[in-house]
Amino acid sequence: MIAVIQDVHLTWTKESRSGPRARVRNAAPGRYVLPALPPAGRGLTVVLHAVGLDEASGYTPTHDMEVMAWSPGQVHRIPGLAIRVAEDSVTAEFAWEWEVGAPERSRERRRVLTVRPGTWCSAAWNGRYTTLLGLDGWKYHQRVVNIALLEKPSLEPFAGEPTRSFSSMADLR
Repeated sequence: MIAVIQDVHLTWTKESRSGPRARVRNAAPGRYVLPALPPAGRGLTVVLHAVGLDEASGYTPTHDMEVMAWSPGQVHRIPGLAIRVAEDSVTAEFAWEWEVGAPERSRERRRVLTVRPGTWCSAAWNGRYTTLLGLDGWKYHQRVVNIALLEKPSLEPFAGEPTRSFSSMADLR
């Protein structure tokens, strides 16, 4: 089995809140083909695929992929999300924390996704933040985390529609 965790992280400033730049930002996909085929091996393999898109690069995606052997009790943390990989499922728990950004949401950690073999699920949230003094103005970000549990390697583990989706998208005005 192969557990694939894809973290799509999009960042922007006030310059891309509306107009032509916002159209480019809004056109960015929430899921991507993997840059390389994950290896099939004995036991469970975990693939972490980070995709970064930002205003400064014109929202050109950058990819970073890491492959590791699974170990019991392993928890992958992405701000707001704790992902637990087991031999037969992957679970994700969401809770607001300061790295998620404003506006504040529930700090109570709750299970939002359970991924079974042969399926995939998706979680999305957004936020805004500034420096403590507020001198830099607001910065904005959106995260989409796709999680699949594959029985065989695939470059497109997120094809079709997710089995389940979670969203904590806030009005960022």
